[in-house]
Amino acid sequence: MFAVKAMDVGGKSATVKVKIMIDSRDEFSPQFTERTYRFVLGSLNNLPIGHIVGHVTATDRDRGPDGRVVYQLTTQHSYFKINRTNGAVIVKKKLDSGMLIDNGRDISLVVTASSGRQGSLTNMTVVEIVFDPQAPIGTNLANNMNNSNSDESSGFAGWTVGLLVTILFIVLAFVAVFGFM
Repeated sequence: MFAVKAMDVGGKSATVKVKIMIDSRDEFSPQFTERTYRFVLGSLNNLPIGHIVGHVTATDRDRGPDGRVVYQLTTQHSYFKINRTNGAVIVKKKLDSGMLIDNGRDISLVVTASSGRQGSLTNMTVVEIVFDPQAPIGTNLANNMNNSNSDESSGFAGWTVGLLVTILFIVLAFVAVFGFM
């Protein structure tokens, strides 16, 4: 806020206070960490209502209210819902084996992220919920594509560290043999 003063040639003046209000502008769409999330459920019998199947995550580079991320399903699903603030995919109705026959086994959900404000920019991702009775007992936790990639990269990193340690031991063995002679 500032004041503007105008004065005429005769010395008369007027002052007015000026307040400039800047509306925020939604410049960036939310970005999901994965194009597709894949959550595997091993057993339907042990999943209570409210069970978290997995999480989707998106970020928004906007600041203020336009940088907030709100999640929602593009169409309602009879067995699953999403937490608007944290992206948790949740069981909302008791699952049964009959739903597998009705739905053709796997379920696809489309999740939208936005700031939640009227006219805000949006982005979408797909959540695939796969029912695998072969999954180990207790595998009711989510596996998303990011986790499988990190397992592969951590496996490679572990292999690389193992190789470097082996080479270091070989070098130390040579140094010890030549030092002893």
